[in-house]
Amino acid sequence: MNATDHLNLKCGNLETIENAASFSRFVFPFAYRLEKTVQQPQNLFYQIKQDNESSHRRRKKYFLNETALILFERAEWFEIAESEWQRTPWETKTIKVTLKTGDFQIKMLPPTLVLFEFSHSQSSNKSNILQTGFLYVDVYFPQQTPTPKIDDLLLLNELFRYFDIPYTGHAAALTRHFKDIPIEYLSHNGGYKKVDSPDISNQAKYFERWLNLLKMPIQHNDEYYSLIPENWTDNAKKWIYRNEIQQSNNNEDNFLIHVDNRCYVWTAALMHEGGRSLDSAFNNPHSTNLQAEHYGHWIKLLNVDLPHNSDDSEVTHKDVSDFEKEWAKARTYKRWEHQGNWYGFNNHSGVMLAVSSQAFLCRVFREQYFDQTLLLLYLRATLFRFSRKLSLIVHEQQNENADKWLAQIRAVRKEFSHFAIMYQFPLLSNQQQAIEMYMLARECLEIDSLYREVQEKIANTHDFLEQAESNQLGTAANTLAEWGLPIATASLVASFFGVNSYTYSKSCTDDCPLSTMAIPIVIALVAAVAAKWLISIIKKNKY
Repeated sequence: MNATDHLNLKCGNLETIENAASFSRFVFPFAYRLEKTVQQPQNLFYQIKQDNESSHRRRKKYFLNETALILFERAEWFEIAESEWQRTPWETKTIKVTLKTGDFQIKMLPPTLVLFEFSHSQSSNKSNILQTGFLYVDVYFPQQTPTPKIDDLLLLNELFRYFDIPYTGHAAALTRHFKDIPIEYLSHNGGYKKVDSPDISNQAKYFERWLNLLKMPIQHNDEYYSLIPENWTDNAKKWIYRNEIQQSNNNEDNFLIHVDNRCYVWTAALMHEGGRSLDSAFNNPHSTNLQAEHYGHWIKLLNVDLPHNSDDSEVTHKDVSDFEKEWAKARTYKRWEHQGNWYGFNNHSGVMLAVSSQAFLCRVFREQYFDQTLLLLYLRATLFRFSRKLSLIVHEQQNENADKWLAQIRAVRKEFSHFAIMYQFPLLSNQQQAIEMYMLARECLEIDSLYREVQEKIANTHDFLEQAESNQLGTAANTLAEWGLPIATASLVASFFGVNSYTYSKSCTDDCPLSTMAIPIVIALVAAVAAKWLISIIKKNKY
């Protein structure tokens, strides 16, 4: 076996548990609001995901009750039926991509939707800030000769994950490497739009292949629903194609909620000896103390970076800085590092590099470990939604009525409290490795610091507005108290004249028929002004 053979990936059909294989899962967060469709769709649609019973039970029992409730009861999982997916170019055509070491066939499993807070999504046609969905697709290499290497997986991950152009020149690379990747998911007269189609703009090469998956309706209880209102799609396109920023808090009318132009990448590289395969390829003699951060391929897999453009894989292995090594060390799970089974997390990826013969590792990584990370992604996406909603309220209401502003902020704080009670629990499983990996992923995704920042922002804004309202009430009360004594004095004088009767001169009463009322009123007003003046003198001398 030569050195580069150690870098071969284990490939094959992901759906066969006995044949665990390398794969990449790309996760796209979005806001959703269900709208009932009139007619049954003629094209592809999502239906309730049909996991086998043992898998479903295993995944639920891996977590504590409250976590399982959130993931599998309050959220609903959908997928496109396998029989329907067979009609798409991913099954009817051979999709090849040009990667680092050659041209390889790739396949995609039927896409999956996870809709959080689905059980309450049909009760109102208004937007709900807790209704966040995730679209994910699994891409893998079927068995083929020659075998793809880890450098090929690095290139695949970096190019496939974007839903917007990251920088000038990237679109040309995407077209060159991914020319056959479908933009549409149903063939038209044997053809389909793909990345190198001449009528596809550069933006569409990225955005439309994700948008077209979100346009497909879902089926639930024999009824069909669209996921995204038309105006949400229009506003998303305005941002992607024309950089127009939403400035209105109109029920959050944009489904793009991810603070990034990349999908989250969840990828597994299975190699003969796992991490030791890298050691076998690049170190002679072998390392006795295996440390993942010393290997450039691990660092680039974790950070979803491109391999070096050299034909020599050893350049990729060595092309890392001390800073990158320290960065990777802090984000690598260490329990099984010495065996060559490596896990790592950061705010845009979760990765595994493992021994290919241990099939159960791939299954657990695809299921339970992904489930708990998906919950963290939901927390992160929803926290950014709260932050965005607060900023839009402040932007829109800064010159508006303060009462309306306060009512909106109060509503946001109430929603945030509900979110914290339902989702911000510290422990999700009694499995030791799950807890350790969850805590590392939580730290790398910066959940706690982000939560504190958003919580403080909402609380401080709400408290400030309530204090301002209290100050207004206090000012009104002080004004009323300040005039209380003069008014009381006037009332006392008026009551005195009302109780006692006086006889005025006949000439006065003849000339002024209202003098019987006017004279007491004038005297009362004079007394009130005198009392107010006296209070002012006392306050001036006091201060």
